[in-house]
Amino acid sequence: MKLYIHHEGAEPFTCIYRSDDPKADVSSLSQHFAKAYNDSAGRRGAPQIAATSLVVSSSKGRTIETSKRISKAFKDMDDVFVKFVEPSGSAGKVSTSSAVPGDKVEKPSTTSSSKSGSASTRSRAPGPESASGWPVVKTLIARGEELEKESKFRTAVATYEQVFAVASGEKYALLHLLRLWLKVGRPLVGKQWCEPALKHHPDDPDVLLAVGDIRRACGDCHAALEIYNRAADAASKSKAKEPDIKDIKLGAARAMYQLGGDYQQMAAKLVMEILEPDNSHLGGLLEYAKIAFDRGLIPDATQVLLRVIVKKESDEEAKKYLAMCLEEESGFQALMSELEERQGVESAYAFLSGKVKDRGAIGASLKLYKKAMQVEPTNSSFALDYVHLLELSQDFKGVVEFAQAFCSRCRETLGRDLELREIVRGVDGVGALYSDTPLAFYGKEPWDPLDAAKSEAKDGVEEIVQQVEFSSPQLDLMALIFTLMKVLFVGGALDRVSKLVNAIELARKASQKELHTTLIRNEAAYFGCISQIIWEHPPPAVTPGQDVNPLFLCGDSHCLSGAWRHVCLRGENRLLVPQLITGCKVWHLRDEGDFYPKKSFESHIKKLPDRAQVIMMFGEIDCRDGIMLAVEKCKYDSEAEAIETTVDIYIKLLLRLIRERHFEIFIHPISPVLDVTRPVVKSYMSCLKRKALDAIQEHSLQGKLHWLDFFEKLLSADGTRLNPEIEFDGTHMSPAYVQWLNDALTKIA
Repeated sequence: MKLYIHHEGAEPFTCIYRSDDPKADVSSLSQHFAKAYNDSAGRRGAPQIAATSLVVSSSKGRTIETSKRISKAFKDMDDVFVKFVEPSGSAGKVSTSSAVPGDKVEKPSTTSSSKSGSASTRSRAPGPESASGWPVVKTLIARGEELEKESKFRTAVATYEQVFAVASGEKYALLHLLRLWLKVGRPLVGKQWCEPALKHHPDDPDVLLAVGDIRRACGDCHAALEIYNRAADAASKSKAKEPDIKDIKLGAARAMYQLGGDYQQMAAKLVMEILEPDNSHLGGLLEYAKIAFDRGLIPDATQVLLRVIVKKESDEEAKKYLAMCLEEESGFQALMSELEERQGVESAYAFLSGKVKDRGAIGASLKLYKKAMQVEPTNSSFALDYVHLLELSQDFKGVVEFAQAFCSRCRETLGRDLELREIVRGVDGVGALYSDTPLAFYGKEPWDPLDAAKSEAKDGVEEIVQQVEFSSPQLDLMALIFTLMKVLFVGGALDRVSKLVNAIELARKASQKELHTTLIRNEAAYFGCISQIIWEHPPPAVTPGQDVNPLFLCGDSHCLSGAWRHVCLRGENRLLVPQLITGCKVWHLRDEGDFYPKKSFESHIKKLPDRAQVIMMFGEIDCRDGIMLAVEKCKYDSEAEAIETTVDIYIKLLLRLIRERHFEIFIHPISPVLDVTRPVVKSYMSCLKRKALDAIQEHSLQGKLHWLDFFEKLLSADGTRLNPEIEFDGTHMSPAYVQWLNDALTKIA
């Protein structure tokens, strides 16, 4: 393990610590730093330090006990920070050079607490009025702002906190910290900065507004109103332009509305003041729309939200309320009245459809794209988005019929003489085979896996079709075919999938650009996985009319590997029926979640019969791009906390499905394919196993909730790599892994 140890006082010092001893504790790290520092100090004639005088903390400012193992406290390449504890009786107990909330030290102040001439006193910076002019402060603030723009909030926090080493109580560092913790949804953490902010800047309207916002977000609305009143007085006296007095009024209005009762009427009046004279204040407009929505004035709220979204399209609160409005018929009609007859209305429909889809309004989003397609029926981008919405709502028949009709009338080609109408001819009549059950198309037509092995499409294509640089519309059309193929595979139309794969493979290989480098990389990834399954590991043969006893396999794209294969449960032959929830994280499934994968999950679950037996396999996407990103965005203080939180969401969901739908649920291990995320997957699996087994015992769920214990089989003998037997496409496991799934299922009594 390699760590970087920093002291950031008047005389900054950094050294590197290396150790391969897994039992080494933090005291050895302190000793290493003290020796390195003293060697350097001796050469400079500076005072020596003792290892016992050091306080060790993480980059988040959390103090680490000296008895804790280094391997538990830090990860390889982490930054470690040390503070010098002064001897008893000296001017200060701890140097203020890197004081942060959570340390048991006094907050930085602008006046010396001692005249002893100690190092900490000598290095104290000027007061806050002049501190922001220091070059080092400006550099740190600018760096923090850059990090925020890159969503590297954790590092930005540490950067802003470093300002206090040279400028205690510096205004802009405090403002950034207050606003950042509010932005990431953790006002209780931000609240720790309110006291020093008020102490150093008691009459600054910027600071008072930020403190008021934090107090309001913490639910202390009466205290927030007092702060907002102080902010308004300060802004009036200083004739400050920023923040505008309307921003302060808006904070007060929000606090009043949260208080409820008579305060809400006062809030409404204050919002109307904010909107005078020209209704241009976006925050005021949004608050007006929220109040209108709560009072059932859906058309009014819709019209106002439209103005906000156009000006500030990334506003999540505006998208949330617009989504709720458009799910109401009166809201949708109000939107139509605003948009119809306007030039470019089709683009407006598509734009708004995407915004409300993000907040789970799938029905409204579909209606908007239908409108867009009526205006511009040949737009391939609209067609692709529309098909994805049909897929999300589990309208497999709608996907097939729309995609086939659109492609049949489209005159585009994908390479020389490769017409879309010819490609989709292989799915003629498949829509009529659909049944509105989880089995969809499965068992309606025969499937012989040997037919897939006979395909010539996967060999020598470069000689058959000349290389083509596909246009954006052509790429959209190819993605539409890929999505059609995905839906057919998930629906069990295996013979039609094989035909479609063979037809479109010619176009895929003709592309000059690798498709994973284009805007259709997600659709291309599904095509690559399914085509490889069909060619290299085709599902077993299907005979129409054969008896089928489904065991549902519900998950993200990793459920494709086991789809339509046979396993044994309690002596019975069972068919693994995929329930694909594209892009779904465990985090999406929390109670308050409204992101569209949750709506897709709910749609799938609704179609399953009560008492269904379901294998759940979620969590890989959380490990891949959720856990560590959430820590960097300050949603959690550590990887362990993020894992614990999402595992709790997962277990709570499974318990609810058992209680409400009487499901029997089997928890599938997370796929450990990716090298870079395997350590996170292992940690997640350890936590998930512990909590799942605890839940089984605590709620007496034997026979209702099962832990499928074969994760170790998925790893190499030394546990560091994916088992070579199940290497596949670099993202998913080979269908060969089902042998171990089957072994785990056969052990269940």
